[in-house]
Amino acid sequence: MRVLNCVSTNITPLLTVLRSIGFMPRALVRISSSGMKFSVENSRAQQALAFLDKTMFSTYEYVPPIATSRPSTAGSSLSQEDEEVRQPHAQFTISLSAMLECLQIFSADARDRPRVAPQVNATDAMILRSGTCRMVYEGEGSSFILMMEEGGVVTTCELTTYEPEEQLDISLAEGGLAQKIIMKAEWLHDAIQELETTSPEVITIRSSPRRPHFRLSSRGSLGSTEMDYPNDRTVLETFICPELIENSYRFTMIRHAIKAMSLATKVSVRADEDGVMSMQFMIDVGEGHFSFVDFRFLPELEDENERGNESTQLYLVYLAMILSR
Repeated sequence: MRVLNCVSTNITPLLTVLRSIGFMPRALVRISSSGMKFSVENSRAQQALAFLDKTMFSTYEYVPPIATSRPSTAGSSLSQEDEEVRQPHAQFTISLSAMLECLQIFSADARDRPRVAPQVNATDAMILRSGTCRMVYEGEGSSFILMMEEGGVVTTCELTTYEPEEQLDISLAEGGLAQKIIMKAEWLHDAIQELETTSPEVITIRSSPRRPHFRLSSRGSLGSTEMDYPNDRTVLETFICPELIENSYRFTMIRHAIKAMSLATKVSVRADEDGVMSMQFMIDVGEGHFSFVDFRFLPELEDENERGNESTQLYLVYLAMILSR
């Protein structure tokens, strides 16, 4: 009996969401009755998670595998996480780059298009052929199959599945947040592009109950840049920061989220007292539905140029602390 048999009549939202985490070649896939979660990891310091809710498919049939799946190593998820953990699920590793190539075959024009408005509807970002896309997974050891039917012609892509790869659980500490900010994703996207002009190695994110309330800054070989945002509802929809918090992150990793920034309508930037940060993007997938992509980051302890053996050891201690949560 098939574990998964689902059909989509519009693969634009699926391709849009998955491409936002396509900066890594392989992804851990977790299938449950709620939908499919894809997670990627980079250098044990960054994790990105995308969830394809079952409502994104015209038909979604899931039969839990008979054998109990291995404990999840995908890390924490989005708002569906608690429910997913309690449910039987199937998981495996797959070539995300190969899957994206297959989905692009099913589209008439899979090229990127620049942002033309603050809110970009996924159905306007790409022109797709008419037809249906079926996804099938028959259980452990079997391929993940994509079948596109158009005008009576069926195109099949069989993707090899691998044993689930262990991933670092990058999650915010329980017991409250040190920072929570919700703003237009377009503004964060424009800020990151502006900061990039200095060729920075790190980006510093500062929040404070006093002015400047929210600051993004970078320093690189071509100079330094600061972007300040006031605690005004017309700028920051939500601003929660009881006391000053300032952390730095590798700019290249923040840059990996640029695709999600360009597609999302809003972004939630949260951080705990240890500096672990989450950027959660809300992406319009059409017909009044939204999908969420979550990027998690570990902070830099100090500037990369000044890091020596001693600071590297401190970083490993910090990493062990995060893993012990």
